[in-house]
Amino acid sequence: MSKRRRTDEPTAEENPAEPPPPTRSEEFWLYDGNIVLQAGNVQFKVHKGFLARHSTIFETILSMPHTDDEPTVEECPVLKVHDEPEDIKNMLTAIYDKDHDTLSPLPFRVVASLVRLGKKYEMDSILRMGIARLKKEFPVHLFPWNFDRKLQAGASRIEGINTPAALVALIELALECDVLWVLPSAYYRCCMDMEATLFGGEAHQRLLEYQGKLAEAMSAELIENSKCTSKFAEGRDDSVPDPGRCASGLWALKPNVRLTDMTPHRRSDLLKEELCNPCIERIVRMSQKAMEEQWKNLPLFFDLPTWEELKREYDHFN
Repeated sequence: MSKRRRTDEPTAEENPAEPPPPTRSEEFWLYDGNIVLQAGNVQFKVHKGFLARHSTIFETILSMPHTDDEPTVEECPVLKVHDEPEDIKNMLTAIYDKDHDTLSPLPFRVVASLVRLGKKYEMDSILRMGIARLKKEFPVHLFPWNFDRKLQAGASRIEGINTPAALVALIELALECDVLWVLPSAYYRCCMDMEATLFGGEAHQRLLEYQGKLAEAMSAELIENSKCTSKFAEGRDDSVPDPGRCASGLWALKPNVRLTDMTPHRRSDLLKEELCNPCIERIVRMSQKAMEEQWKNLPLFFDLPTWEELKREYDHFN
């Protein structure tokens, strides 16, 4: 017969297991460090002076006297911070190693750490390092934005930013850190792959936690609904003597919903179609004009401040 448990014995809920001891960072446990940062369950042994040199917030915190009843590790005071360990590691890598090559793509999670902690701890050099990447990927002017989209790689670009999940994470970061000038083109990129964004599971749920602006973006200005419409919306040039010549090149079946792509038609591509030169010239000219107009109104599609207001914030980081 099994032994009956005493009623005064604590249950598992009443006596939870002790949390595991903190682990030491493999990258940042410096032998001559004099302060231990603890983020979550990970500790980083670094230097007070180095943190204070880069951050006015850390300078103020670390200037306070250490009391005898506060925890220590290897005779170093422990400062607990409410940040993710990966964010702290990325921040320390930036200020200690400075090995982020500006000519190579930087992972988005690193850029997010630099922006998030750079803003939180008033670390100007760290914040600008992250902002520089965002500026390259999400400029507020049409020409660099459209030109850079054609490049597969380049200076100061962000690695892995073109997936729906990463774009949603970027939107979260922009809202969290008040970097609103990235939002027009970030929302637009989400709309360009609407199916993956709306039905991509986690990305969709995370976006709904913040703002339902993608749904609002499906407006008449961006969405064209018809079963058969102009393949090149600019249409035929009126001066063409033979109206039927370009018909097959101008008209084609397309999906019920298509998001307008802000990329002007190129002559080299149009030459492959059954189009005459006057029609090609008109399409190129009108598509450029339409793209410029759509870019101008892009913030309004998502209920954001105007480009002029957003550019003032953008220029603040110059």
